[in-house]
Amino acid sequence: MPKNFNMDAMTIHEVANPKMHLYRSISVIATFNRKGDMEPVAIRFETENERFDVRIDRVVSSSKEWDTILFQCLVTVGNQQQQIKLAYEISEHIWRLI
Repeated sequence: MPKNFNMDAMTIHEVANPKMHLYRSISVIATFNRKGDMEPVAIRFETENERFDVRIDRVVSSSKEWDTILFQCLVTVGNQQQQIKLAYEISEHIWRLI
């Protein structure tokens, strides 16, 4: 059963061995506007033993670098808000938590 970061005191960076999971692909739910611009809404981060579902409170900024769109996002973990960075690789259609 997935844990919900909004109810859990853990942070994304307290997952066992977080550096091992850097740049690993993750599942993301995103919305698109009429212009085709995308915005991430929620992420699912999975390790060998755990799965975490996290709602994105707000996208702070986004930028495009080469073949990648970068998103700075705010998420609430327990009672604390923290910033995460997501990357969407356009040609590969892959999301990464970086």
